Amino acid sequence: MGSQKALESKSYILLCDALKEWREQSGQTQIQLSVRLSRPQSYISKCESGHRRMDSIEMYEYASACGVSWEEVGQVIKKAIKAGG
Repeated sequence: MGSQKALESKSYILLCDALKEWREQSGQTQIQLSVRLSRPQSYISKCESGHRRMDSIEMYEYASACGVSWEEVGQVIKKAIKAGG
């Protein structure tokens, strides 16, 4: 139950929004990104919708595949935490 609450938190929702934005800005569809990451399309969908929590390695791989630096990921996480309270 605790992990479900975390997935619904405002800060995590903002982070998931960033995932989708990064993918779209990179010009990739969910299918294209899933191929690049050697994952099923459902993995991308679940990450972006907040139904699957990502660990730091997965977040790094996702961001890198979208051309986003680890520093930018850190900035987005900081903003999400501040906004989420």
